[in-house]
Amino acid sequence: MSARRLPKRSESTLSRKREELIQQVGHDKISHEQATRVVRAKMSWWDWFVEDYARYWYVIGAIALDAFVGLGLAQAYHVRDAVGIIGIVSILVVLSVAEVLLFRWFWPEAGSIDED
Repeated sequence: MSARRLPKRSESTLSRKREELIQQVGHDKISHEQATRVVRAKMSWWDWFVEDYARYWYVIGAIALDAFVGLGLAQAYHVRDAVGIIGIVSILVVLSVAEVLLFRWFWPEAGSIDED
């Protein structure tokens, strides 16, 4: 058995479709915000799921994971001193960096600033 591989996208669907719309209409007639609204209204369900919904749930899950890991470690090891708190905070920092790197791997275009 082999899993079907999905094609790797060079850029996100939202930004690609937004740029196509701006080129069709003209740079002076439509702004990036207006083009984004039009493209989001016409997105297929899968594009919407990948671009928005899954990304939001990833962020909520990452925040919940950080909170539960931190609280769970504090409760399991009965942390009451500064050394224990610093240890838990350092573990949470490493976990947060891993989550951010994974987020940027899944959605490389998310949060990038468009230069106009």
